[in-house]
Amino acid sequence: MNVLNIYNKFMEFAFAGYHDKQLFNRLASKYKIELKNHNNELTIPPLINSVGTQRIGEFYLLVAPNQKLYRFYTKVDNNTEFAGAYWVYELSLKHELPYFIIDSIFNTVGIEKIFSDFQEVQLEGDFSEFFKLYIPTHDQISVLSVIGPDLMQKIYEFWDQIDLIVAGKKAWMVIRSGWPIDKDVEIMLKAGPIISEELIHRSKSFRP
Repeated sequence: MNVLNIYNKFMEFAFAGYHDKQLFNRLASKYKIELKNHNNELTIPPLINSVGTQRIGEFYLLVAPNQKLYRFYTKVDNNTEFAGAYWVYELSLKHELPYFIIDSIFNTVGIEKIFSDFQEVQLEGDFSEFFKLYIPTHDQISVLSVIGPDLMQKIYEFWDQIDLIVAGKKAWMVIRSGWPIDKDVEIMLKAGPIISEELIHRSKSFRP
């Protein structure tokens, strides 16, 4: 990679919040995925609803029907710059699942600080060494009926990178954006369909 390419990559990361169009056009072309304007279709996952100000990027990649990859940005209210950037893989489900959060203890998203009022439930086997599970105090039985070894094994493949938030007919896989950007995108394009398939399967059989 020559100096100009390195510079362009750095600028893309540093100012990604200001030129989503350039970034997403390149990604759509590279990965052969349809590029769309979000037109208020996207939702900020409940992961960071309480953290300062948020802004969803203008574009998203339509990975599959009801599966979208996009970015959003956060800032502390007193700051003028958007300091945090996240990649989100959003899945729409036909059937509802209970509210739960699976938090990787190795990444830097920090779910445990935001959802401290949730009940932390110990996962079986070795999974507790890699994840924290948060459940509303009234919904433990429903959640544990959904989270089985098959789902956890699929999430385990991405143990140090992705957090999963499920609420009703929506699910979000979240990763904090780093550099190079393409590495994050490749992780999400690999993890998203795998975990989505398992969630769709479980939503069909779940009974509240």
